[in-house]
Amino acid sequence: MISLSEEQLDMMKWFDRMFVCVSTLTPMESRAFEKWNRHRPDHLKTSDWPGFAKYLEVKPWLQFA
Repeated sequence: MISLSEEQLDMMKWFDRMFVCVSTLTPMESRAFEKWNRHRPDHLKTSDWPGFAKYLEVKPWLQFA
């Protein structure tokens, strides 16, 4: 059995909430998200979309950075 650290579990839970969030965005938010994701700078990831701040807490791995 694989044992995950609390930090790893927190990260997995955050990504799970992000995926749920994406599936429940309004049509306008969904279009904004898709446009941002297509044109985002290479150093940013999909999970860096600024619109997530409205729905999700700060990424667990950045809270104490």
